[in-house]
Amino acid sequence: MSLADRIMKIDRRIIYALIFIVIFLFSLKPMGIPVVTQPWVIDTYKLVESLQPGDKVLICWSLYPVSNEQIAGAVVILQHLCMRGIKTVHFQTQTAVDLVDDVMLNKVHPESYGQVYGKDWLWLGYISGLEAGQAAIAQNLKGTVTVDKYGNQLSQYSLWNELTNDARQFKFVLSPSAETPGTAGVLRQFQIPYGLKIVESGSAFSLGSVMPFYASKQYWGMVAGFPDCAAYEKLIGKPGIGSRSTDPLSAMGLLVFGLLLVSNIAYIISKLGGKGGSVK
Repeated sequence: MSLADRIMKIDRRIIYALIFIVIFLFSLKPMGIPVVTQPWVIDTYKLVESLQPGDKVLICWSLYPVSNEQIAGAVVILQHLCMRGIKTVHFQTQTAVDLVDDVMLNKVHPESYGQVYGKDWLWLGYISGLEAGQAAIAQNLKGTVTVDKYGNQLSQYSLWNELTNDARQFKFVLSPSAETPGTAGVLRQFQIPYGLKIVESGSAFSLGSVMPFYASKQYWGMVAGFPDCAAYEKLIGKPGIGSRSTDPLSAMGLLVFGLLLVSNIAYIISKLGGKGGSVK
């Protein structure tokens, strides 16, 4: 039996096993396989790159722990901000306050970039009132909160003492958003009255509904879903959550393409008798 005939008779279970192994390996160790980098991802990257060490960014979280796509986008942008030496102030409009602890302490790891809590980043905790809470932060930050999420007086931290009540002190607002009021509230409370740039970490599903805001530059940039997240990770050279989600699909697609190519070549050779003869 010729090699071509053997290829044609491969047990399908071997193919299934190959697909499983590829998916498992690329899930375990993301490689950062290239994906399409959308303009809104590039705009976000360039905005962060334009900042100077010590600049400040406000992060308005509107998420729950199940918001996986939005969390992945927030993680990679926050990693980039830490790499650039940018100071960040966080607050959450939903009650899932432990989410931000998990993201910052277990996924972003600011300390690995030399950032210190209270000096380089602050976690204000849950701000009630949904959009009214966003408005309070925008209009009267230092009058709205006096302690951080951990119950410590904010006045003891150097970053807090650098802050004022002028929302324009922030270079942009990052909005990881899946719940009301989300980025729409940030738009109304920060962008329209103060002209602040907005970057959204959202889902691929919502991309169509927010595209008009990006086209008008009311949203300066976006990371929408795992493919955008993987593209951003590629830009900063840190494969992570996004690549771990897209790499297995890309690798499986390449594997299936390769199997189809080999099987079709084997079929043609088999039909030609393996020696370039006439088709039987």
